[in-house]
Parts: sequence; C-alpha cells; structure tokens
Amino acid sequence: MKPKELFGLAVRLLGLVFLYQGLTAMPIVIPMMLTNPAGAFLPGILSAGLPLAIAYWLVSGGGALVRLAYPDASPSTSGSDAVGGALGNKLDA
Repeated sequence: MKPKELFGLAVRLLGLVFLYQGLTAMPIVIPMMLTNPAGAFLPGILSAGLPLAIAYWLVSGGGALVRLAYPDASPSTSGSDAVGGALGNKLDA
C-alpha cells in the first residue's frame, strides 16, 4: 500500500472512533431531549450530533484532509510529456 492509501485508511478508522463516540452518547441524549427539548438541544448536538457529523465526513474519506496531507502532482508533469528519465527533460514538440 502506498502512504497516501494508508493515510486514507487511518482517516477512515478515526471516523469509526468518532462514530462510536457519537453512538454511545445517543442513549443519554435521546431521553434528555424528550424530557427537556429546549434545554437539552445544544448539549445534545455537541455530545452526539457533532461527533456523528465528523464521523460521516471522515468515514466518507475526509477528502480535504487527505488532499492537504498528500497533494496531487501538478497536471503539467504527466508521464507522456516527460522525456529523459531522471533528468525529467520536457519534450519540445
């Protein structure tokens, strides 16, 4: 596996940790929101909703995080234009 693929896997595994954290808060948050909806909205969002939203983003790939860690090569360095092996001379035609 390439380092970029390993990092993507680590991001998804971190997403599973956030998913677990959000789901374990649900049995506490749901009864709290049913008994006192006005006072429990913000704590419910912070303890269950926020970790679940982060988990969704990370499990789906965490695109911005992976692109930040491993930016793609510039499109001008495609393999068909490069000539010269290690020197990387460009084709003049």
